[in-house]
Amino acid sequence: MMQFAKIVTQASSWRLRRLIGLAKKRIVTLFEEQLVSREDLNSAKDVEEVLEVLADEYDRLYSQVNTLEQYDRKWSKIIKKNPEEDDVKREYEIRRLEKSNRMDRHGSFP
Repeated sequence: MMQFAKIVTQASSWRLRRLIGLAKKRIVTLFEEQLVSREDLNSAKDVEEVLEVLADEYDRLYSQVNTLEQYDRKWSKIIKKNPEEDDVKREYEIRRLEKSNRMDRHGSFP
């Protein structure tokens, strides 16, 4: 019976976990697309152009971060209804951190 309860608990947030992963990936992609090295900034005009692009991207980034925060609030509501879901969230966060650490060692964003 305990195994069934765990399956039901995980089913409560599986879609939300997927959406969180996708939102995080979009945020990372936005950062990766805008990476600029010092070598790219040879003049004041270069800096101005980069700042314009970053200002345009700010809205997209803000939107993705806002979406991620909404998902986190939804998951908190699920946890209030089903406290076992807190364990699922903790396990999810540990797996994401481990994945991030592995990718950092290879010189990539999480």
